[in-house]
Amino acid sequence: MGNPPFIGGQKLTGALGTDYREYLVNRLGGGQRGSADLCAYFLLRNLALAPGRRTGIIATNTIAQGDTREVGLDQATAAGWTVYRAIKSQPWPGTAALEVSLLWLGGSAGKDEQPVLDGDEVRGITPGLDPRSRVSGKPYRLAANAGQSFQGSNVLGKGFVLQPEVAQALIEKDPRNKDVLFPYLNGEDLNSRPDCSASRW
Repeated sequence: MGNPPFIGGQKLTGALGTDYREYLVNRLGGGQRGSADLCAYFLLRNLALAPGRRTGIIATNTIAQGDTREVGLDQATAAGWTVYRAIKSQPWPGTAALEVSLLWLGGSAGKDEQPVLDGDEVRGITPGLDPRSRVSGKPYRLAANAGQSFQGSNVLGKGFVLQPEVAQALIEKDPRNKDVLFPYLNGEDLNSRPDCSASRW
């Protein structure tokens, strides 16, 4: 059973260095590129070490989402591993404000073992930690949604965030500053400000 440290996929190189990131991608991830969180690589390493072809992991709920799922659980199931028990998402019982997933994987399920997802018996569990249904396989991005939205900015440090009056003062001081100063709108602003304006720059 493993409980890896959390490092998001966007922060792996900065936190651990380029060489370590390349080791994770090429040696553990089989060359699968993507912005996978560290827990995906811990899962793959656990599978390589699993005695009796059974293992478990406590991971952030991103283990079943996007690039992290593609690098970890998608590759695990393609290699013949089965998620036979899982809790898709629950709050971490400690002080950290995050959601975790609990997973148990096996090389094969016993003939009397019924997969259990979130406490309920199901026919099977997908890499997205959903109950298996008639429709199976890897989900694909819809081409019709291209260009509809984007992730937004990854602000790497609070030193880049300014109060509106500070930003305006910098623009007044030198109009060229308008080329690099923009309203910084996040979900909190959209949900708490009636005009959905940015509270920071």
